[in-house]
Amino acid sequence: MTRRHVMGSEPPVDPVDQVRQAMLSVTTDNSIKFKNRKIPESWTAPTVIIFLSFIGVFFFPILVIILTLVFIPSLFVLLQLHRREPFEQEGQWRLTRFTLPKIRVVAGSKAVELRGEQTSYLSGSKVTRVDKHLRGDLASLVRGIYAEDGFCLNVSMKPSDTSRVMDHDVLHSNIRSFLRTGFSGSVESYMESHGYLWDVGVSIIGNIQDEHMVRNFQNSIKGALPVKRWKTVKPDALAQTVESFNAQNVEHTFYAVGEELSGWLVQMRSELTGEVGMNVPGQFYASIRPRVDEIAIGNVIHPDTLREGPPIGLLPEEVADGVLVCGGSIANRRLVLGHLIKGLLERGKRILILSAHSETQLFTALHDSGVGFVLGKNFVLNPVDNERVPRAEYVTQLLMSLEVLTEKTLTFAADLEQALVRAVALPYSTVADVKMEEDETISTESGTTSQPSTLGDNRHSFMGMEAVRRLCQGAGARAFYGTQTVLIERLTGLPLSVLSVPLGNDALENFAWDLLLLKLGAVRHDKDLVVVLDDPLSLRYTFRRFGRRETFIERLMRALSERFSLIVSIDRPSDIGTGVRSLLQSCISLRLKHDDDVASVTSTLSLNVVSSGLHSKARWSPRESAFLRTLDDGMALIVRDATETAQPVKLLPPLELGSISDDDMNSRITTVVPSVETPSDMRDGTLIERVGKGDSELTTHVLRLLERYEPLTENAVRKFIQSKGALSEDIDVEGILIRLKQAGMILEGHETHSGVSYKNYRLTMKGTLALRQAEEVTG
Repeated sequence: MTRRHVMGSEPPVDPVDQVRQAMLSVTTDNSIKFKNRKIPESWTAPTVIIFLSFIGVFFFPILVIILTLVFIPSLFVLLQLHRREPFEQEGQWRLTRFTLPKIRVVAGSKAVELRGEQTSYLSGSKVTRVDKHLRGDLASLVRGIYAEDGFCLNVSMKPSDTSRVMDHDVLHSNIRSFLRTGFSGSVESYMESHGYLWDVGVSIIGNIQDEHMVRNFQNSIKGALPVKRWKTVKPDALAQTVESFNAQNVEHTFYAVGEELSGWLVQMRSELTGEVGMNVPGQFYASIRPRVDEIAIGNVIHPDTLREGPPIGLLPEEVADGVLVCGGSIANRRLVLGHLIKGLLERGKRILILSAHSETQLFTALHDSGVGFVLGKNFVLNPVDNERVPRAEYVTQLLMSLEVLTEKTLTFAADLEQALVRAVALPYSTVADVKMEEDETISTESGTTSQPSTLGDNRHSFMGMEAVRRLCQGAGARAFYGTQTVLIERLTGLPLSVLSVPLGNDALENFAWDLLLLKLGAVRHDKDLVVVLDDPLSLRYTFRRFGRRETFIERLMRALSERFSLIVSIDRPSDIGTGVRSLLQSCISLRLKHDDDVASVTSTLSLNVVSSGLHSKARWSPRESAFLRTLDDGMALIVRDATETAQPVKLLPPLELGSISDDDMNSRITTVVPSVETPSDMRDGTLIERVGKGDSELTTHVLRLLERYEPLTENAVRKFIQSKGALSEDIDVEGILIRLKQAGMILEGHETHSGVSYKNYRLTMKGTLALRQAEEVTG
């Protein structure tokens, strides 16, 4: 007897257990689960056709023979006409005349041989059956498939009658039972929520140059879309398909729902952009075709398969926007620079290479007129020759450059600054002309008077003078003392010039790089000039105690980037300030070892970027930064101005550069660069022309003013010239007075008014005779 309860007697068996054992189960997933996606073959149509054929042959044999004799020739004629008709369609298509290649089926092979201008092979595969899981997607297929000359992917989709899925044993029994209950409203509404039901067929035809690589093509398909039942298309059937140009006719082979196809083969264009050569944030991609007029540095490497793709490099326009080559060894960076320089020379660009290594002289072999100089050997860099840079600006920047020699700030070295002002103003002066007058009274015309300053009282100026002595008497004399071998502007006019700076001392080399950048900033704008900075020491902020240095270097580099194209090669990109890196739009990164280098280049290469949008995927790929650390020799990552993320590249082999003997190089130098032992304007012309240093007319005008009105202060001379309309912004009146004083043509004196001392100038006898000489020459 059962126990009594308030609600009645307890049943001997739990009814819920009976229900569970019977047919129902509880699940939280109501998605379609296929047990077998294969579309069963329908025997209805073949059965009807066979039945009618038997009846026709039995009752009307003569009629069947007549229809057969008429139908076969007509079919043959229609096929021939179809083969000779060109393809024509309105819209973006255009009429194209073509001739069919000769097609031959090779016996015992799985490919079709095409004989045209060159022999190639066609191989096709199709899906005949799919299990209950779809794996892979179109992105993996495009990136992983092996076909040099492309492939044809055909996807046939036909909406299927949703009731058919209930008639065949393709769904799991629990899902079929759920659909028959009608809980979801109807089978149609349920299918609509899952993207309908489709009869799908897939086939791929690839064009392969080598018959032995056909097997690799078929294997790459199976690896990209890992479904089990890929079937190779028979060569006879494939040949007929090609002859009839009916490759899009694909039979429907299996069922699939829309939401599955969106991640397998049917993808929107925005989701495939990275796989077909456009931009996809935060993930490597591989180009599928080279660009016209591109300077190739290597071949694309497919990230998934690591096979080499088409050539890749930079356009001349991208080089004009600035290129950073970083990381790796010197040899690998020189390999990249070699291909870039060779490509730019072939496109009519002029190249100036500034390098910290003597081995860079080998690049002179890339051009018949290539000239190489080595600082301290056959090249002298004159620090006090401003080379068209305004004197006031040049002296200020030269003073900051001297700080790398003193390792102290020279902001308050007033006497040293005045000494540099006088030396820079003199024609053909050297660092030996930088001298401070011990009992000099520095006066102004603003109503204030300074006390006399001596050499011992100005500690900063004393340290600066010690650095100047190092340049003209110490270790830097061989590189910085004397008349400059050739002006920088002259070097930029040569087809290919190389200047190496191997002084063996970091401070001297840093000072030399500062001077080169400073003088290059005065060169006129030239779109055909490319400046290559190979391991520039100035860009390394090793002297971090100077707070103004980063701004100073950034200002110099910005002036260079506005005038011509820049290529910067350096091993540690983290040593370059962010302001300088922002000037370089493209980047080629070799292997990086240090964390700070990886961090600095990650943003430049646009790695680990998260994007948002309607169809974009938020991606973060840590393998990219890890890939930077494990790059092999001869591999790099490249990002161009027109792309948003990097591409792996297998670099081309190094160029074969022959060495040039010293005698041959000296003959090139004497042929290309004129002799500068003694400037012509120092041997010829009047005394005023030699002293005026290019401003002979203004120098004559100043002497005539002093002859008529003396004494005159500098401000008075400036106002007289300005009243005549002869003064422009780039004319240096103070420099002219300094040169005339050093030549003994004028005397400097002082006059005091209301307790204020002024400098004034008087004409000497030598100045009067120089005026007479100029008048006799001019007639």
